[in-house]
Amino acid sequence: LAQGLLTSARKDLPRAESWQAGVFDKLGKLASDPSRLVRLQMLLTLGAINTEQTEALRAEIVRENEHALFRAAAMTGLQRRELDFLVRLLGRPEWQTPSDHRQQMVSLLAQAIIDEAEPERISRLLEVLVTRLTGSSWMRDAILSGVLAAVPRDLQNVRPLQLPNEPAVLTKLAHSDDETLRERAFRLLAFFTWPGASSLRPAALAVQPLTPEEQRRAETGEQQFALLCAACHQ
Repeated sequence: LAQGLLTSARKDLPRAESWQAGVFDKLGKLASDPSRLVRLQMLLTLGAINTEQTEALRAEIVRENEHALFRAAAMTGLQRRELDFLVRLLGRPEWQTPSDHRQQMVSLLAQAIIDEAEPERISRLLEVLVTRLTGSSWMRDAILSGVLAAVPRDLQNVRPLQLPNEPAVLTKLAHSDDETLRERAFRLLAFFTWPGASSLRPAALAVQPLTPEEQRRAETGEQQFALLCAACHQ
């Protein structure tokens, strides 16, 4: 029965905006189906429809199903709607209380937004972060964790990501009394750039070539290591 309803709903997708044939009613029933697999498939199906009603239903399914598979299913169908979905979730009353599921969902969304590398959307994400500096800290920390997850460990050979304006929220966090927040903010400031920004990355050291004597010592050391040390350092 569930499979039949899903098939019927898909057939009605081109007419979803007018909600002909009771498409939304079918989807709503499946969203609360006793079977986890049906609910999961429902979440995947919603990814094909981008309307206010279906996005609200998607948020409700994510709220009621705290499981990694549902987080992955939600991410799969968003396709450049991650920022809007993040704002929707953070605005729901029940999302004011932290849980592991909610923290991971927020981090995944933030990471996806950074991975898109679109300056305007990243700036909007940082504006969302501004609104989370007061009150419960879990939203702030979850967003920062997601953003940092998208930042390469070694920034030396990574081109800074251009933003349209200075990320004031990161500058503010860089002056926080919390050492962890300061470290996270400085790392992100080194990842981004903007008009008039100065680089926060350490300059590459000028490497001088070895002298003949230094080269001889290095070769001798390699030979001694191979003879005396290598057997114990496999």
